[in-house]
This record gives sequence, structure tokens and C-alpha cells, in this order.
Amino acid sequence: QQQQQQQKTEHKMFQKLQGCDVAWSTSHSTTRHSYLYHTSNYNSTTPSPPSSSSVKDNTAYHAVMKAVNGTILESQMMPGSYVHIQDEISFWENDFWLNDRGYVVGKYGEEFVYGNREGVPYKMTRVALFEMDEKEEEECWRRRVVREDLAWTLGDAFFSSNAE
Repeated sequence: QQQQQQQKTEHKMFQKLQGCDVAWSTSHSTTRHSYLYHTSNYNSTTPSPPSSSSVKDNTAYHAVMKAVNGTILESQMMPGSYVHIQDEISFWENDFWLNDRGYVVGKYGEEFVYGNREGVPYKMTRVALFEMDEKEEEECWRRRVVREDLAWTLGDAFFSSNAE
């Protein structure tokens, strides 16, 4: 009974947002994932995956909102106002790109509130892996930094790959 009560409490912590379902694919959309074509040349005709040395091939997963033009939801920050949201996602083994935009819907149109106006996604790179420590008798996970140049993002306690 206590476990059932805990599950009910956990479910109350989350709210399913209508119209925000996503479809995943190993193929990208040339229009909705147009950020893949933004290179230094900017108008490339071939996709440009992350330049990270950790990308062994172009294997990726891409997501788009099923609602082609995004969706409009009541603002969580300003009840009574509405936000038009539009998201696309791409991820590779060690890179995650999120192109999300939000616009406040008003009587005179929409006003940009977050994301990138140019459609450039947030580009996040894996900094560390969690691996099973084979030397330990009991199950023990360790963090291994794979990008020392970004280790500072883990905070002072995890600044080096030798931190435990």
C-alpha cells in the first residue's frame, strides 16, 4: 500500500503536456532538422553532424514534435497567458542538440521568448561516462571524464578524471 501511495505521489509530480508528443527516427527531416545543414558555409547541402572526435559515424536519432507547427500551451510561469512551443532534437553517441523555441501568444501576434531566433540548437557534448569498476567485488560505478577540456562543467568536486 505504501508503494502504491508513493507511485501516486510520483505521478502527481509530472504533467503530460497535450500536443507535445514526439516522433523518433534514425533519419532526419531536411526541413525540420535544417540546423544540421548550418556549417561554416551556412548553406551546405549535406548534413553536418557534430565535429566532436567522439562521433565515429553518422548514426543518430532525431525527434520532431508530431504537431508539425508546434503546439500552444498555457504558460507555467504566467498562468492565463499562452506559449507557442516548437522543438526538434538530434543526438549521437556523445552529442545532444536541442532546437527549442518559445513564443508568447498575444492579441498582436507572437513575441519570441526563448531559444535561438536563427534556429541554431543548443549543442551539448558528453563530458563523462559512468562505467562499472571491474576491480571492485561489489557493483560499483565510477565516473570517467572523456572531455578534460569540459571537466570544469562538472563542478569543483569532479574537476579531474581522477576524482571519486
